Amino acid sequence: MTGFWGSAGTVYISAKRRIFLTDARYTQMAREVVSGFDMVETRQPLEEIAKLIQADGVRRLGFDREVSFSFYQSLTEIFAGIEMVPQTNFVEDLRTVKDASEIEIIRRACQISDQAFLDVLEFVKPGKTAIPSQHLATALLCRTDVRRKKLSNRAMP
Repeated sequence: MTGFWGSAGTVYISAKRRIFLTDARYTQMAREVVSGFDMVETRQPLEEIAKLIQADGVRRLGFDREVSFSFYQSLTEIFAGIEMVPQTNFVEDLRTVKDASEIEIIRRACQISDQAFLDVLEFVKPGKTAIPSQHLATALLCRTDVRRKKLSNRAMP
């Protein structure tokens, strides 16, 4: 939905706003990868959303029904007086349709994985003794890094 892969990102979407909230550790990354959202840097994303909801007069708030019970309790405390509406597969349904950039990322990841498998096959053969894992890992990482750079240079405009 946003392209963000960090561990501290929250999205608020309403009829009036599309907001992406993250903390200072991820602001720079978010600015580079998230588009179509206003950016808010905060350590308390839910409290910031509560302010927006109050300012906009929102009375109902959808949330992912798969959240933990303790997180749900936090939601009901922070959004007291707001009708909480659990959503099933809301984000998953949005993510089922891939755009061209997502398809290209998946294609590149498959190419890297395929090559890593082929690299391992060079070391694993019937009757061959086991290679110490650190030597195998070092050799594969060096090869993979070189190939990844070549692959990214080819895939990116």
